[in-house]
Amino acid sequence: MVDNCQIQCWYPQFKKITFKVKIIELPSEFRNYLEEDGVFMPQNYYVEDDQDSNSDEESIESEDKTPKYDFSALEEEIKATVDEYDEKVFIKLNWSAPRDANWLVPNLHCESTQEIYSLLKSSVFISHDVSAAYQGCVDHEGNSAPEKLYLALKKYHHNVRTHRENEFRCFVKENTLICVTQRDTQVYYPSLETQLEQFKPLILDFFNDHLQGHFADPSFVFDIYIDIPPNNKVWLVDFNPWHSKTDPGLLDWSEVMAHPTSDPVEWRIITEETGVRANEMSQYKVPAEIVEAPNSDEVKQFFDDMRGATSE
Repeated sequence: MVDNCQIQCWYPQFKKITFKVKIIELPSEFRNYLEEDGVFMPQNYYVEDDQDSNSDEESIESEDKTPKYDFSALEEEIKATVDEYDEKVFIKLNWSAPRDANWLVPNLHCESTQEIYSLLKSSVFISHDVSAAYQGCVDHEGNSAPEKLYLALKKYHHNVRTHRENEFRCFVKENTLICVTQRDTQVYYPSLETQLEQFKPLILDFFNDHLQGHFADPSFVFDIYIDIPPNNKVWLVDFNPWHSKTDPGLLDWSEVMAHPTSDPVEWRIITEETGVRANEMSQYKVPAEIVEAPNSDEVKQFFDDMRGATSE
């Protein structure tokens, strides 16, 4: 069930109803890079040599250094895709996007490999994909990490970030759509009550025409975005496991699980200012390395790389 929600698994089947995506299988060394402690770009991490420990610092620095990681082929593929997608991409690994690192690259629209590396290295969500994706899964007992990692570069769509009221999370139980919730639970959108009546038939038709009976699992969660009028096209954004770890939005998993498939769809939106929820990302802030040592050589190098990327 969890495996079927990996983007490299579902995208080939549903690519006609979702945003354009380039999926790249990452080299095995990239997992090692992501698991390394510290904030750094791969080109600035060097192989330790066998020089005499008594050699003075100046002579060591004058020696030619060999980067520990060489992702030049990967970087060329990323750059080509960024150029093809109008120089902005939204990224994710097998399952997750680095939404908790939004403080680093606003709106998560990446324009360079440096920005992509920085998001991947700074995200707890990405770390979970890399080393603990199967944690608690009975069918993956004893193996919490995926065998292969994939980087998805999704063409960036400005409207998706600026019209969050048009995003919805939908719950499917035994191939029946049972619940739909507003995706952005932090904002009250006064116009949404009227819009929802227009959106309901669009969402139901989209599910019936494209997803019902077509996804690999009978019970699952999917996210959609509806284009602003007059287009009103429904786009598939992502699939998520039918599991309590998946954010239920304005719902609660106990009520989702208890909802009979024979009952009408439950539609849940915020109808007044007091109905907004706390920001789920508020617990994710600037990494401790930067807060505790903002002037360290490592952190300075990191932001120098970032500035260099954006000025190219």
